[in-house]
Amino acid sequence: MCIRDSRLAILSMVGEYRVSFEFIETFGSKNNYKLDNPYQSWGTEMVIVLNDEPNYISLQHIMMMYFEDEDGSISGPYIQKHWRQDWTYEDSKILNYRNDKIWDLLVVDDYSDTWSQSVYQVDDSPRYESYGMWLHSEEGSRWVSKATPRPLQRREFSVRDDYSLLSGLNKITVMPWGWVMEELNEKIIFPNKYHGSEFGIARYQRISNYDFAPARDYWNDTKDYWSIVRDRWSEVLSQDKVCLLKNVEGKPMYMYKFELAENYKNNPKKFVDRLYNMGLNDVLGLSIKGEGKPLIPYPGEKNWSGISLPWMAFGYGVMMTPLQTQTFYKAVANDGEMVKPSFISSIGTLGEKPVYKIDREVIMSSICSEQTLSSVKTMLRNVVEKPWGTANNINLSLIHI
Repeated sequence: MCIRDSRLAILSMVGEYRVSFEFIETFGSKNNYKLDNPYQSWGTEMVIVLNDEPNYISLQHIMMMYFEDEDGSISGPYIQKHWRQDWTYEDSKILNYRNDKIWDLLVVDDYSDTWSQSVYQVDDSPRYESYGMWLHSEEGSRWVSKATPRPLQRREFSVRDDYSLLSGLNKITVMPWGWVMEELNEKIIFPNKYHGSEFGIARYQRISNYDFAPARDYWNDTKDYWSIVRDRWSEVLSQDKVCLLKNVEGKPMYMYKFELAENYKNNPKKFVDRLYNMGLNDVLGLSIKGEGKPLIPYPGEKNWSGISLPWMAFGYGVMMTPLQTQTFYKAVANDGEMVKPSFISSIGTLGEKPVYKIDREVIMSSICSEQTLSSVKTMLRNVVEKPWGTANNINLSLIHI
C-alpha cells in the first residue's frame, strides 16, 4: 500500500468542521439489560497539524462554540483544547489499556504496512491506541483498526459503574466533503466478561465563513505549555507500565492542567509568587558557609522566556541545592511544616552536660493546604510502592535478603 496516499488521507483530516457525535447502546448481555438513552452532541472544531514527519503525523483538535441564551443574546466564544490523534507508520509497540487507569506497552507482530492511531484526552493523557491498514479508492480512503481495549469515555465513567472497559474497533473514512469516524465498542467487565455493545459515529463536515480566529489566539497563547505537557507524557508513556492518578489536588487531571494553562498564561506571576511564598527562593540560613542561593526565574527578568512557565510546572529551569530540595521534601513528609536543617544538636564536652543546645527552628508552619499535601504524598508513595513506580527498586518491603 502506498505510504504517500495514506499520509495524504491523514493530513486531509486537517481543516475547519461542524462536528456531530452520536452514540447508541445496541444490546446487552442479559434479558433485563436497560439500554442507555442515545447520546447526541455537536460542535465546531478546527484540526491543525502539530507534527508532520515521513512516518509520523500528529493532529490537534480545538473546539470553539457560541451559545444562544434564553433572551436571544449570543455568548462566547467558548474554546476547548479537544482530543489529539497521533499516527505512526509500522508501529511495533502500541499503548495497551489494562484496567483501572493502567497502561502498558504491547508488542505487535503484524504491523507491516499498518498505521497506528494513538488517541489522547483533552489534557494529553492517554486514551487508547489501535492499528490497521489504509485502503484507497476513487471514492475516498478508509482505515479499519484492530479491536483494542480502552477506558470508558468521559461521558460514561462518571455515571456508569456496571462495566470496566471497552474493547473497540474504529473505522475512519475520508471523503471530499470531510471525514467520519465510526466506533464499534463492546463493554467489558474486567477481565473479559461481555456486558453490552454500542455504536458511535463522529461526522466531520467541512465549513467555511466561520471565524476560528479566537481559537487560533488561544492556541498561540498556550501552545508552549501544551508542548511541554506532551513531552512529559512521552517520557512517562515510554515506560513498560504506567498508572494514572484519578485526581490531582482533589480535581480531575484535565481540570488541573487546564487551570495551569488558562490561569497562568496571562498572569505567570501568580504561579511564581506561589513558589516564593513557600520560601523556595530563599536561602535556608545555614550555620556553615557556602550555601548557594536558589534560582527561580521571575516574569520580566532577563532569564524569563515564553517557555519558562510550562518548564517550571514540571520542575525544569530552576536551581536549588540538594539540601534545599531535601528540606522541601521533609516539609511534605512533616505535614507541611518546614524546619531549618541542623548539623548538630548541642555543644559540650563528652560525658558532661551540654553548654549550648541547638533549638529546633521552624521556617514555615505550613507550606500548602492539607489537600495538596495528601495528593503529593500519594504520588510520592506510588513512585516507590507501585510495581510500575520509577523508584520501585528501592522499596525495601520488596527486597528479600
